[in-house]
Amino acid sequence: MGRAWENSSYGHRRSRRWALALLGLTLAASVVVFWLLRPGTKKSAAVPAALLPSRPQTHVSRPEAPLSSMANEEIGAATELELPLPNATRTGDEANADWHAAEGFLLAGKYPEALAAYNRLARTNPFSRGRAGFCLARMGRWDEAVGELQAAVSAQPGDFAVRKLLAYALYRQNELKAALEQVQAALAMLADNELLDLQVKLEKEIRVQRHYDDARTANFVVLFDGYEHDDIKRSVLDILKDAYADIGKELDYFPDQPMSVILYTAKDFSDVTRAPMWAGGEFGKIDGKIRLPVQGSADHERELRRVLYHEYTHALLYQLAPGCPLWLQEGLAQYLCGDRPVSAGQMIPLPLLVNGFPAEPRAAYAAYMESLQAVSDLLEEHGMARLHLLLGKLSDGSDLETAFATAYGQPFSRWAKSWRPARSGE
Repeated sequence: MGRAWENSSYGHRRSRRWALALLGLTLAASVVVFWLLRPGTKKSAAVPAALLPSRPQTHVSRPEAPLSSMANEEIGAATELELPLPNATRTGDEANADWHAAEGFLLAGKYPEALAAYNRLARTNPFSRGRAGFCLARMGRWDEAVGELQAAVSAQPGDFAVRKLLAYALYRQNELKAALEQVQAALAMLADNELLDLQVKLEKEIRVQRHYDDARTANFVVLFDGYEHDDIKRSVLDILKDAYADIGKELDYFPDQPMSVILYTAKDFSDVTRAPMWAGGEFGKIDGKIRLPVQGSADHERELRRVLYHEYTHALLYQLAPGCPLWLQEGLAQYLCGDRPVSAGQMIPLPLLVNGFPAEPRAAYAAYMESLQAVSDLLEEHGMARLHLLLGKLSDGSDLETAFATAYGQPFSRWAKSWRPARSGE
């Protein structure tokens, strides 16, 4: 028998095999396409790509700018940081009752009660201090959390979760170098993507803020470039004082922990946040800080007031109700900073705006205006008291359907189906 390459019919058989293989691939692809496009199939393709939500961990303020300036916008629900729970060890049978009580409160989300129980245990069990620090962090008492977690690190130097939580607590308090030290110590124990990201952020912020000054009030710490922003720091502090009173009165909430506000040049803002150059401001849920690109002049005070009120509203809403839907977040932030809705020329079903906003600029603009109109309609028809009830139920852990039904007498899905923006057809 001759060799294959000497067989005159071999080339024809090989060509037929290739043809059959290509035919098989074509049929397989056709089946896949049919499956994806057949009626009733659940698939993301059923939603236009422009309406798919994005989920960065920060909020970027919508600027008053032409639509073309929003081309790269990605707005999404901020991802809540899953705080690591430090290890803890019982030290004897006599601690069992207190231990079980503390753990029960913790699992139920009753952090003040859990904190009190862990504090009682700390006298004989130093390992419970890490869990006390966790409770303080969940309660937003980050300055106290730092002290507990530093004590826990001394008692548990090999506990990765303690060091990770301490790194975030120090970051919240703007103790950047100390936070970086804890990040590096934790990464030496265990690789962790969240800490690797935090390490990059810290290195950038340390570099940018190395010569920054600060100005403090009882409720705010403002960090700024003394050369660029010395002439505007007083205006910023005055606006923040007004925002604390005005937004606090509207939401009936006045934080007792100081909030950090960082003023950047446009370049530094872009370098640190990676937000587009046109962005008006940013609130970070993980670090709890407001960041703004600010020109060193008081001539822009109106826009500065608008952005600070907007971002401060986000900051309070994230503290009040972490599960707040994005349309309510954005709508209320715009409403309380003085924006009023205008016709956007298109309608996006509100349920699509619960967890994210479109990236496409015109759809994003429509999402903003629709959210503002929805909040305006709710407030004009039912008042702020009902909205407080909605936020309270969301804060208690109720889902949106239940919380909305409690506040407004019908589930959110039913109301959203019948609601139409009053200005959409104008």
